[in-house]
Amino acid sequence: IGSTIREMAFYLKNKKELTVITNSILVINELINTDVKVIVLGGVLNNNEEMIYSYSTEQMLEQYYVDKAFFSCGGIFQNNITDYGETLDRYKLAQHSKKMILLADSRKFGRTAKIKSCSFDIVDTVVVDTEINSQYLDYLQHQKINILLASTDEQENIT
Repeated sequence: IGSTIREMAFYLKNKKELTVITNSILVINELINTDVKVIVLGGVLNNNEEMIYSYSTEQMLEQYYVDKAFFSCGGIFQNNITDYGETLDRYKLAQHSKKMILLADSRKFGRTAKIKSCSFDIVDTVVVDTEINSQYLDYLQHQKINILLASTDEQENIT
């Protein structure tokens, strides 16, 4: 789970009456000592990925329903959203959320990671920086996916 999700958690720090469900150590650390209620999905700690994941993580996920599910990826190629390692089942996550929101740095587009995590048919909104190639922007619009363009002064720090 990369820094894009951690950046999202940073922006949630000052929110009140918010519950975040996560298996990301980066998100947990970012939201410690805030008013945000954090529910940690249990499982086995993966030190390299700084996340918790196992079969029990997926089982815990099934117990919750959320308004918005935010997720990131390692790459986006054609209609495939890919990642580098174990991730929560994106299709299961979609079944338990009203909206699926992909947070993706523009450099992820046209790049692949080793594992397909899902396709765009479950994505409602993509949050991406303003450097996105117009070809990918057109693709997302054609798929009827909401697009939120985010500007950042620290573009080189988002991976």
